[in-house]
Amino acid sequence: MISVRQFAKTCLNFIKREAVLCAAVLLAVVSAFFVPPSISYVSYIDWDTLALLFGLMAVMKGFQKAGLFTYLGNQLECEFGGNRYFGIVANTDFILISTYEENLKNPELVLYKKR
Repeated sequence: MISVRQFAKTCLNFIKREAVLCAAVLLAVVSAFFVPPSISYVSYIDWDTLALLFGLMAVMKGFQKAGLFTYLGNQLECEFGGNRYFGIVANTDFILISTYEENLKNPELVLYKKR
């Protein structure tokens, strides 16, 4: 049997770990006092977008567990050197890498285009 103290500690750890989720739930409950919930709100949800975002997050988590982001970061570090900061923008046609040192010294922009 779990004690009240253990339960409170578990709840507090969950709130610390999932702060954004807890804040969203709290704000949703508070907003329900100002605008009463209605069954018609279900039709406002764009299920296609939610499914797309869920799929994207699942793929990103798979890439993370496979170590792809660590590998890419190591490749960038080998290409440009150690003490640099990176910004990356990409789509299906190009990848743009912005890199610079501390205090925005020695900036570089590299653009890789699809052939």
